[in-house]
Amino acid sequence: RPGAVRQRARARSGYRGVGDGGEEAGARGPPARGSGDAGRTRRALALSRAARWLAEESGHRGHEASSLIILAIVELACGRYTSAHGHARRALELARRTETRDAEVEALLALAAAQQRSGTGKEARRHAREALAISRRSGYRLLEGRALTVLAETSLADGQPDRATAHSEAALEIHRETGYQLGQAAAQRVLAAAASPTAGTAQTRPAARVPKPGPPGTRR
Repeated sequence: RPGAVRQRARARSGYRGVGDGGEEAGARGPPARGSGDAGRTRRALALSRAARWLAEESGHRGHEASSLIILAIVELACGRYTSAHGHARRALELARRTETRDAEVEALLALAAAQQRSGTGKEARRHAREALAISRRSGYRLLEGRALTVLAETSLADGQPDRATAHSEAALEIHRETGYQLGQAAAQRVLAAAASPTAGTAQTRPAARVPKPGPPGTRR
């Protein structure tokens, strides 16, 4: 949306003028996320790295955690799993230190996605289940749907299509409820893969994107 893009650009300029690096870092988050969603990974990487640096310099740990989560998600989309794993783990430490529950769930999901793609499915399941438990306790419906989607993917990778189907169906219901279209598409890809003749073979995976944060302004 051109208007929203201009508004965020003005916000970044204003924060820079008063020297508020933490808020400037926060203002860079949505453009980085949007660039990643649109497949502009080079721009998304540049924006998320800049946001992380600004937040780190300002000492604003909440914004640093958020920028690290977005950076990890973009790196996953680029196939940089080791780097994404490190950034997601650091984001999780910061989210827990600041007791920011939604960021904690986001970091757990990014970490689980990195671990799944690196072949450590057991750890991926553990973190996805932890994210699911926190999101349910906190009432974060959108994040609950994302956690179920990650669990569906790990179940499919382990050769458990029935469990993958159950998680995907539950996730799809929530994604439709929250209007999260990227989540709906991800859940449907897992459902399709689980129904294939080779779905009972371990390491079967859908051609899925990394689950991304929901649209700005959506109640988690």
